[in-house]
Amino acid sequence: MKNAVILLVTGIVLIIAMVAGLSGTSAKGAAPAETPAPQKSEADQKVPSIGRIQVLNGCGIDGAAKTMANFLRARKFDVKDEGNAKTDNYARTMVVSHTKDQAVARQVAQALGVQTVVLIRNGSDLYDVTVFVGADFKEHVR
Repeated sequence: MKNAVILLVTGIVLIIAMVAGLSGTSAKGAAPAETPAPQKSEADQKVPSIGRIQVLNGCGIDGAAKTMANFLRARKFDVKDEGNAKTDNYARTMVVSHTKDQAVARQVAQALGVQTVVLIRNGSDLYDVTVFVGADFKEHVR
């Protein structure tokens, strides 16, 4: 008896859903009028879509990490974090991949004009790539 009631209620819900879906068409069976696509907000349009990137200032020059992060964001990379490296003695900018698939790291390196990608697995999956900004960073953000 209980199963019969559940089956009956489910059937009624399905019929109501079908009727509601059909009410969007005209009597001649024409498709309902298309609604315009929602406009993306300014914040949505700025959301990068490539990788999860961390940019760390390794050269000690004020604003170097922010400059490089903004450069990458303008190229649709998803810079999740920017900050300072543990040391500030990086002479050259370094791109480090944290994933076995280095595709994102290679795209970052190409965007920056960095020739080498280093693979360092650190057991964390927060970031796909870390960019250590070196003293040569102005050569890479043109």
